[in-house]
Amino acid sequence: MFIVLHFPFVDLRGLHDGALGRSPKPTWQADNPGECFIRNFGGMVPRNAKAYGLVGERAYVEFAQALAFPKPGSHHQEGWPGSVPLRLWFRRLYFDGDISGRFEIGFNTETQSEESLFEKAAFSYEPSLLARSVSDISAEVRSPDGSRAITTLEKCGENLGLAYLTSTTLHSKANNYPAYELLGKLFKVGAASIHIRTNNNIPFIIPQDRRDIVSEGGDHMFLCSIDKSQRRNTITVQISRPHSPELPSERARRVLFAHLNSILHANDFLAGTMDAKAIAQHRVSLKDLTERTMGRFRKLTADKPMSAYDIAFDEALKAFADDNAGRIDEIVAKLQEISVDASAPSRLDKVGTWIRGWVEFVTNSAIEAGVNATISPR
Repeated sequence: MFIVLHFPFVDLRGLHDGALGRSPKPTWQADNPGECFIRNFGGMVPRNAKAYGLVGERAYVEFAQALAFPKPGSHHQEGWPGSVPLRLWFRRLYFDGDISGRFEIGFNTETQSEESLFEKAAFSYEPSLLARSVSDISAEVRSPDGSRAITTLEKCGENLGLAYLTSTTLHSKANNYPAYELLGKLFKVGAASIHIRTNNNIPFIIPQDRRDIVSEGGDHMFLCSIDKSQRRNTITVQISRPHSPELPSERARRVLFAHLNSILHANDFLAGTMDAKAIAQHRVSLKDLTERTMGRFRKLTADKPMSAYDIAFDEALKAFADDNAGRIDEIVAKLQEISVDASAPSRLDKVGTWIRGWVEFVTNSAIEAGVNATISPR
């Protein structure tokens, strides 16, 4: 089983003259960004294929230096005789080169501990409690100015944003553009959401308080909420066939959801920060961002795929774009509808409403055909 916690973020510095001191590197939109790094975060890691993945995912930054974990995470539920360790998998930063990006932190559960625990009695994972354990992992955010912030993983987004701003501001401009003055005005980190992926062979409680998104055959995906959280529908759970790796269709669905969430977060912040004329001038409207994303999908070319699944994943995203060519206005209208609908509840519930909206949109609309057309030969 793996668990991924992600924070969407929006960075508007590039829309201003001089980019407000933002470093010109990495060059996120280049097919090959070359050897580069983000100070105090880490080096750029290229994918194994040209334009592999989504915009911003042709390469990523593994930010091991900026985020550390003082003690290992684990998951325990009432009645369990022991705990299951949560092993750190990755810490990755993606950016689309325009205004939207995300921080992602991934964990794996320890298989031997699971097997030992579940063999003793009929124990099962509860997704809301597992997500709470991940959210409560102690985290240390390290900034290049030497400061350290100890908090929980769920609450480290703002500190991570400050560290990122400091790390991506040129030394010569640091005094002119302090990170704390940019945060909330030109840069904003969204609330955390979680994706859990497991198999049918791992005991897992299907909560009654859920919203089913996909439920056919051995493919079951649903939304639920993190335990003791005021925000709802911030967990996506993918339960797959026994002993099955993540299928290309599942992977494409997961990556698309994360990317759409980042775009919606960026668009919402942009709409409240800049006027319509400036947005049009810089070509960063929701339609512009969506058009560029679809264009990237259509140009995916696998140079060195690691497996047939990698090829199929590329094909899934190409199919997504091909099946929706000419439907940009329709997609944007739906995304805008989701965003407007999300404004109705309190701001605290907004991200949860987004997740519910775009999961249903991607899965239940015409896009479904593109995402699912992965394995069949062409």
